Amino acid sequence: MSGTPPAGDQATVTITVAVAPDEAFLLFTRDINLWWWLVNFAPDERTEVEVLFSPSASGTRVTVIHRGWSALRRDHPARHGLIGAEFIRMIGLWWGEQLKALIAHAGPADIRG
Repeated sequence: MSGTPPAGDQATVTITVAVAPDEAFLLFTRDINLWWWLVNFAPDERTEVEVLFSPSASGTRVTVIHRGWSALRRDHPARHGLIGAEFIRMIGLWWGEQLKALIAHAGPADIRG
């Protein structure tokens, strides 16, 4: 996606897991059903999740960038009545909680949002 996303469109969360990047990728993808239960959208509703895996001194830095929220209607159930920065903050906190489960699945590490 090019350019700057519209305000209230994108949440970014970064964590560190205590495994190598290739193992972090496998845990995120192959074992996703063990740490994340997906939200349902209607067939014409889409958001985009980009996940980056970068080596770090303590394992792998996993960054999740979830964008495309501005395309969803203001009364979408995923918004819980929130819009703009307040909604994106909630999505960031939600991803933080989801990724804590990934950390627990992978082993001890730290989290930053």
